Amino acid sequence: MAKPDVRPAYLRVVGATYLGVAAVVRWRNFRAPCCEDCFQRGAAIVKARLRFVNWWVFLPVIVIMVAYVVLYLGLRNEKVLVGVMMVTGLLWMLGWFAMPLYLARLSRRETPAFLGPKRDEQLRRLAGVKKWGASKHLVVLREIPAKEEFIDLTANPAFGFTP
Repeated sequence: MAKPDVRPAYLRVVGATYLGVAAVVRWRNFRAPCCEDCFQRGAAIVKARLRFVNWWVFLPVIVIMVAYVVLYLGLRNEKVLVGVMMVTGLLWMLGWFAMPLYLARLSRRETPAFLGPKRDEQLRRLAGVKKWGASKHLVVLREIPAKEEFIDLTANPAFGFTP
């Protein structure tokens, strides 16, 4: 049985602080060995977050466009079109309030499952994160820009990130 191809991956712990409508985003990079299957599992967490945000943004636009074509151009009924737009706006607002709850639940459930309990606790401690949430999440990358600093988790065997 062939040994999996283990290459360096960067675990970026992202933390955002919201000040009204402004956000301050900071992150810390950690380098750890990662096989391709594990990398894909970590990347799937990020893809799930982005998928939800994309649905929240684009679904209302699609509904409004379809309603315009079917109801206004086809039936010339402005009252129904206005009703559809209002319902779509309400659904968008519901998504606005549901988004942080869903993203927090996703991060709290999937990140420890990806890292394992011991590594999860160690990484949170090193990054200064009390718990994963909507604004505190993990991004798994193969490369980071050369200017960015990182902490090498393989340098200390106590971290448990040895290949």
